Amino acid sequence: MALAWTEQGRQDAPPFVLLHSLGTSSEMWRRQYDLAEDFLLVLPDLPGHGKSPPTTSGYDLDTLGADVLAVTEVVGLDRFHLCGVSLGGQVALWAAIHHPHRLLTVTIANSAARIGSAQGWADRISAIREHGMEGMAAQVVGRWFTDGFAQRDPDTWRQALAMFSSTNPDAYVAACRVLAGADLRPEVGRIETPALVIGATDDVSTPRDDAEWLAASIPHARLEIIENAAHLSNMEQPESFTRLLRSHLRHGS
Repeated sequence: MALAWTEQGRQDAPPFVLLHSLGTSSEMWRRQYDLAEDFLLVLPDLPGHGKSPPTTSGYDLDTLGADVLAVTEVVGLDRFHLCGVSLGGQVALWAAIHHPHRLLTVTIANSAARIGSAQGWADRISAIREHGMEGMAAQVVGRWFTDGFAQRDPDTWRQALAMFSSTNPDAYVAACRVLAGADLRPEVGRIETPALVIGATDDVSTPRDDAEWLAASIPHARLEIIENAAHLSNMEQPESFTRLLRSHLRHGS
């Protein structure tokens, strides 16, 4: 399907595609917009998230990856840097496994080769069906940040709540089913693209152990753990996150 996307930066700058997490949108990258000084940022919205329409049928990780690659082809990108958080991180892993010739570098942040369990995602789907997106917003978004974040940064907290609440519920459920079935653990050892794995000390959704396993399983991957951050470390600790990206993009390609 056709995804919506936005661009930031100069057309002649090195291209950098950033993929958001489940239940957010490309708006989650606002604190990384200063990267547009040096890169052409391409920011897709996954199906039913942000400005992208929901999918009309079931899909899987292959379909999501193909949709993202279709955006890069429309934009006219041959090779590009790629970063994804959570669900976006799994799409980035998929691209590094199946289309390495397209990538300059890959960054997998707050993600894993296998995220959660089938039962956990089934429980999430049931909760969304029962309570709706708004009814689950505070509980789910609360897992994205460390304790007290809503008081420390109320603007970002409200932005996160708004992104989650505005996500199409059917598309959210479909994405949960993607995550319930996706398991890239047997394949990540094939990745040869220069890879950065970012974890966070307080991430309960994709814990530090997941990041450590992933970095150990991808040949020559670099591991960085962000302190005092949970699942959306790019929003909670944007300076640290952006600094890691700049270093990786400068030295990894």
